[in-house]
Amino acid sequence: MEKFKKYVDALVEGGGMSGDESDRGLRSSSSPAKDYFIIRPVWRSQEVSRWLRVMDLVHLDRRFAADGRLTRGKLARCRLPSNKVDQLATPITMLPSNFYDADWLSSLSAKEVRRLKLQPAVNLAHTEDMLK
Repeated sequence: MEKFKKYVDALVEGGGMSGDESDRGLRSSSSPAKDYFIIRPVWRSQEVSRWLRVMDLVHLDRRFAADGRLTRGKLARCRLPSNKVDQLATPITMLPSNFYDADWLSSLSAKEVRRLKLQPAVNLAHTEDMLK
């Protein structure tokens, strides 16, 4: 995962991570919301969303000790995939071109695309060890 650190840091620092929306409206008012729907920034590609989701699952897996017990600390909230998109999300500049949604990019003017300072696409494939 080390090779991806700079991209994850850029997404975290620039506001490029998914937002959450509680499923509270789907539950009774007496039942606390426990699940959250993932809301993807409009400019971020689905490929990056899938890439980040794998890292979320790896992080969750690493929260358990070899004996199956949970390590110390609060568990992350349950985030469910959805088709929800944050249309007002501000894009981060200087990311690899495959971090941007192709349809969103095609809706921009040439000047707006230049302002993004697109970097060459990167391979977002996770290693076999990470996927185990």
